[in-house]
Amino acid sequence: REVLAKIRTDLDAFSDVEAGVLMNHGYLSCAAATATRVATVGRAGVPIAAPFPSLLPPHTDEAGLRVALAGSAKRKTLGRG
Repeated sequence: REVLAKIRTDLDAFSDVEAGVLMNHGYLSCAAATATRVATVGRAGVPIAAPFPSLLPPHTDEAGLRVALAGSAKRKTLGRG
């Protein structure tokens, strides 16, 4: 969470890793919140899965993601290169 909290949220372009990690977090957070309120979520034959599983363990390691997201808090005037 501390790595995600540092990712800037202005209009600067996100890298593929930044976008994927943020989308996974949002999707799984929403699924978890819904599952606590709706008993059939995850049990109706529809699996709860992240849109970018390659950015989740065991497909990737936390240290590797930390390296990939190391500069995510920095803003660049002309977007990401």
